[in-house]
Amino acid sequence: MKTSLNSFKYIELISFLLFSILVFSAYNTRQNIELYVSVEGNDHATGAISNPFATIPKAVEAVRELREKGNHKPATIYLRAGQHQLTQTLVLGVEDGLSSGAEKVIPEETGAGQLVQSYLKFAAYPGEEPLVSS
Repeated sequence: MKTSLNSFKYIELISFLLFSILVFSAYNTRQNIELYVSVEGNDHATGAISNPFATIPKAVEAVRELREKGNHKPATIYLRAGQHQLTQTLVLGVEDGLSSGAEKVIPEETGAGQLVQSYLKFAAYPGEEPLVSS
């Protein structure tokens, strides 16, 4: 009886450890950068869902600032519903899409059709339809 009680405690301990690792891993993967842009936002905001930026260039600038401070996690800029007007050309470089561990890629060497994992992505906020125009 004592052996089966010890076995049960051992299994319980292993289950708890595996569950803890799973929860920590899921939490860690959700720590990606997520910024939000809304036509009703403010470029002096934080870029959080409850305090979105007003313009796409400001969100890109915020991602670049985070990169300079050492945060090289993948970033997604979510566009909320409405017409997002670009008043100037938005220029993205290869460095905007690379992680800190990636080798610097010279644009001429990248080549059309070559897939590079994206570390900066733009997406419509789920269930909304933003429009970007110039």
